[in-house]
Order: sequence, then structure tokens, then C-alpha cells
Amino acid sequence: HDAYDVALQQIIGPEEWNYTKLGDVEVLARRQLSPSDAATSFAVFGGLKLPTGTKNVTNGDGARAERTLQPGTGTTDLIVGVAARRAVGLRDALIGQASVTSALNKNEDFRPGTRTEISAGWSHAYSQSLGAVLQLNLRHRQHDSGDQAEPDNSGFTTLALSPGVTFATGSASTVYAYLQLPVYQKVNGIQLVPRNALALGWTTDF
Repeated sequence: HDAYDVALQQIIGPEEWNYTKLGDVEVLARRQLSPSDAATSFAVFGGLKLPTGTKNVTNGDGARAERTLQPGTGTTDLIVGVAARRAVGLRDALIGQASVTSALNKNEDFRPGTRTEISAGWSHAYSQSLGAVLQLNLRHRQHDSGDQAEPDNSGFTTLALSPGVTFATGSASTVYAYLQLPVYQKVNGIQLVPRNALALGWTTDF
């Protein structure tokens, strides 16, 4: 069987997937538990990862990509987390947060593994509007489950260094951008892993 697969790959060449699609969108709410001007402050946050990403990407031959390669999981996931900030002087702060994301349902006999994320870092304010952030992001995902899952080729642990910038667009709104550079990657089986990633976002207070 293995020899047949190797011979087949030599005949048809490597398989490639190239697509640009919207992934699953996360909607989060955050509750500050301490005064914003406190030296040490805490917050809780939570929300949902919505099934907005497509799960029907196909290649030129019409073959559907494996579920782990699809931009979306097709599931609605619950996200809960905590965050903390410790001021160091007038312009600097130590920051950290932890969160857990777990699917609330299956989709087509597929359930993504529960994901745990822990971040810790430092932030510096250059002005009232412009800031810089440097973080370490640890992410662990358990094996996927279900008849359409590939448990042996799912689940990972990664550590990334993430420099970023923040820019206040008003008294209550901030846009941010992070470049995530992998420092350590351990995956189960055969999976796609990024050389680097760019994260863009926007937050606002109510």
C-alpha cells in the first residue's frame, strides 16, 4: 500500500491547495474587574467562534480538502478567558491572558479539538495613541474527533513570538496588528504549519 502511494505520487506529482477564503469569525466581550487606572487590573472575557468560514474548498480536480485544511470548522465554539495587566512606571506594563475554546456541537461528524491559549508580554506607550507590544503566545489544541476527523493528523502545541503595534482611533477604540513568528512547533502526524502569521484586529469600549 505504501509503495503504491509513493508510485502514484511520482506519477501525478505533489498535491497543492491554494485558496483565499474567510475563516471563522470570533465575537468577544470583555468585562473589566478593576479600575482602568489601577496599578494591577484584571478582566474576564468570553464569546463565540462562529461558523462563518467555508468548509467546502476543492482543488482543480474537484476533490474536497480534508476538514483540517478547510478555512472553517462548521461548528460554534464557546470562548472563555481571563486577562491581567500590571503597570510598570508611567508608560510600560506587563500583560497576560489565558483562554479556552471548545466546540459546542459537531458538523458533518467533525468536532475540532479544544484549544487552550496562554499569552504573556510587555507593552509600551509611545504616546496617548501609539503603543508597542511584545508577547509570547503558547497554543495547544487537542485531537479532533468524529467520523470525518483525522485524530492522528490533528492536535498541536506551538509557541510564537509576537511583536505588534496598537493605535488608538478614538477615546474608546483601538486597532492593532501583530506579526506571529513561530519559535517552537510540535504537531501530530502530517499537518500544515505557518512560517509566520499576521493578526489584525479592532476593539472598542461600551
